[in-house]
Amino acid sequence: MIETICKIEDKFRLENKEYFKLVDRKDHEAYIVPLNQLFDDKLFIGSEYKFYKEYNSKLEKYFLTQEHPYYRLYKQYEFPILRTELCSENKDIEVFVLTDNNNNEIRIKALSSQWKGWGKETLNCQIIAYSKKGLRLKNVDYSNMPYEIGKVYDFEVLDFGEYLNKKEQKVPTVILKNSDGTEINVTAFKWQTKTNWKFHTLSCEVIRYNYEGLPLLRNRDERHPIYEVGDKYDFKVKGLKVKSDPKDSSKKYNVIELFGQDGFMHEINALPGQMRTLKEGDDVQCIVQSIGYNLRLNQTNIKDPYFATINEIVEDKELISKYFNKAIDDKRDDDSIELANKYNSTHAFWVFTFCNKILTRYFKECSERYDYKSSKQIAELIIIIEKWIIKNGIITSFPDEKSRKNTTTKAKQQLDKFIRIKDVLTVLEGLNLSDFFAKKID
Repeated sequence: MIETICKIEDKFRLENKEYFKLVDRKDHEAYIVPLNQLFDDKLFIGSEYKFYKEYNSKLEKYFLTQEHPYYRLYKQYEFPILRTELCSENKDIEVFVLTDNNNNEIRIKALSSQWKGWGKETLNCQIIAYSKKGLRLKNVDYSNMPYEIGKVYDFEVLDFGEYLNKKEQKVPTVILKNSDGTEINVTAFKWQTKTNWKFHTLSCEVIRYNYEGLPLLRNRDERHPIYEVGDKYDFKVKGLKVKSDPKDSSKKYNVIELFGQDGFMHEINALPGQMRTLKEGDDVQCIVQSIGYNLRLNQTNIKDPYFATINEIVEDKELISKYFNKAIDDKRDDDSIELANKYNSTHAFWVFTFCNKILTRYFKECSERYDYKSSKQIAELIIIIEKWIIKNGIITSFPDEKSRKNTTTKAKQQLDKFIRIKDVLTVLEGLNLSDFFAKKID
């Protein structure tokens, strides 16, 4: 939530309900708030008060709420229990009558596991809303439950089944045994079938409990009946396709569909050029990086005619040690991980990742520190690599003429830019200026 100050502009009635019109002092955005949603509605027109803005992703807009003097929204608190009674709507359900800091009574339904023999004098509840009628709470007291929320447990596998989702599609499930012997269903991964699954248990995270006290689970099992993390396997190419980024439909990426030894389809991102060179039935060797809802795979046997090692491009061992080895050993940086994957897979396009992403970033960092010696070394390294890119034909592996032309132009511009930068850095580094200008005249 975002704290803000709002001015009360107006108070009006609509269809027998009263509303305040408020204006945010900072961005001048106007809000309409029903009085019955405020725990304190004694607000005066023209005065300013503190509110909190909360973004609703479904409605794609902000809503205002007051901050309670004692209770913060979505936080959990222990509320004293005054008594229990039967629900007025359903006499088969028990209700806890709680009290807050202002001695207001709050009624909340008990979970089925809390109906008999609740041994605590308090109930842990989450604040989910404020209103003029009082706090709105969610019963989140699972202290008498066998599993802790957020932890992973091994559940015994009883059987396999399926259910229909909202789109009337069949979703496979694994049927597990609860601590009290009842059955729990959890969505299965595609290889977790009756014929494939050789394990007697399934690892699941307990994410919450439902009203009946049954744990709701998330499948967290990282095992596979065939594949092991860290091992290499051969997959068959079944197809090539272009997919849209789920977060941005304008972004596209190329995907290879692979058929595995487990009888299921798996996907990996295609490396540059593979959409043109790979065919159905080709073998692709991959290492299993992780196992979750899908297999996370990285290619290992990529054959690239334009691949060259760093030692074949750069002769200066100091430059290699200081910058290339540093980058390829960095396991925390995404660009460095990409570099390592491409380089270890003998894919020629590692040079673009190293030169355009990593070295340019190193150069900027050194320049900002006024480290002219290191900046000059990086400029030299970029010049060497750009010359190699232009000279050795790697650009001809691009699938279309426009890409080849644009990449060649950018490489030449980058080369000219860093030749000039190196000349300037030579001066800044403190070399003999007369020798430098004499060299330029010659």
